[in-house]
Amino acid sequence: MAQWVTRAQLNAAVQDALELATLAPAMTLTSAQNEVQIDGAVEEYSSDRPRERVHRITGDGTVRRWILATEIGTSWQDGFSTLQQLRKRLIADANDEGRLVEPEDWTMVVEEDGDGVPQEILILGTAPSADDYLYLTYTTIHVLDDGPTPDVNTIPLRDREALFWLSNAHACMWLAQKASDTLDATIEADAVNWNSVAGQFRSQSKRWREMYERHVLGADKPSPAAGSRQRVEDKDARHTRATHFTRSRHI
Repeated sequence: MAQWVTRAQLNAAVQDALELATLAPAMTLTSAQNEVQIDGAVEEYSSDRPRERVHRITGDGTVRRWILATEIGTSWQDGFSTLQQLRKRLIADANDEGRLVEPEDWTMVVEEDGDGVPQEILILGTAPSADDYLYLTYTTIHVLDDGPTPDVNTIPLRDREALFWLSNAHACMWLAQKASDTLDATIEADAVNWNSVAGQFRSQSKRWREMYERHVLGADKPSPAAGSRQRVEDKDARHTRATHFTRSRHI
């Protein structure tokens, strides 16, 4: 089991695993190259198990519409984040558990000159009064940063080994592509069989990914052999349902 807490430790763990699996000379990643693979793994994991956060808006009785990136800040990722639910709570009553704002009472808005991604929320009924808090529950990308202080790691403990597996899968695919590129550039008769090396790295990547998917997605989910296109389409379908894209309005 890979024991890691910080991004630097994850980077080192992945590099150690790759060294054990080296299939040909020069088939390694630098620390900086490995960082790119970790970024890709974190983003993919975030699509499978997004980080949920809650943002509070204080009503004033007039405003019914907010630009989410402006209101929430950088943790709202246009094109990735989804709004899960809205809940109202009386400011004066600390024991008030709040009331769910029904889905038909709000919608996401797409600007005509935008990129087609809903970026604003519009309350269709009465604006939240000055007596109300409005709580927005939304998803965002996980954070895995080293300092300077403090380190930030939002990956749950139960999933950290799975992220290690997925980072290895990304790294092996990068090495497979590197081997294929080397094959294209090599004309020496005694050269390494780069085509075989690339295939072995792809096989390793598949094994790492299957371990990840069994843990995160469940054993009943399609394996990577089903193809990346199906995986992307499945994610898009989940994303569409979560963000109320079918109810979005263009203005």
